[in-house]
Amino acid sequence: MNNQTDLYSAQRIQQRAALALAKITKLAGYTVGLDEYWPGYYRVVDMPPAMQEEAVRQLEREAQVLGSMGGMAQYGVTLGDKLLLYRTVIEQLQDFPQEQLNMAVTWAQFKGRLNKEIRAECAKPISPRPAWLKARPGRPKKEETYDHTAEAGGNGSGNTDQIRGGGQP
Repeated sequence: MNNQTDLYSAQRIQQRAALALAKITKLAGYTVGLDEYWPGYYRVVDMPPAMQEEAVRQLEREAQVLGSMGGMAQYGVTLGDKLLLYRTVIEQLQDFPQEQLNMAVTWAQFKGRLNKEIRAECAKPISPRPAWLKARPGRPKKEETYDHTAEAGGNGSGNTDQIRGGGQP
């Protein structure tokens, strides 16, 4: 019974991870693998058991947040992408009137304001692209593709049309 329960649990956690990665891949516009978030791991079940559930939760949350970014999701996957978006929003915040900049805020308020401004930036049309995206170098295409939907229990066709993003970050 324990072995069967363990096998079911391992399959379920792998399916959740594969589904989250399939959503991220669709939103990013290119294949994103587990090893890009956790180098050396290609399947979540190969991670130490203590890391597996947290890794899946982080992937599911990442898919949800990227889904809330609309067309900007493709510019929100890598550390460099995220830093560029944050830098842009912080520069915009620095242009606020001096009386707003001199107001005391808690770190929670600051984070909330930053998230609000990021959502507003992501809501802007990306065609034509915002000026801050023009200097961004192109993302290299991966040579190999991986069908996460097959691993998530899909038919292996790679069709993720039924996958939709989540709510607001």
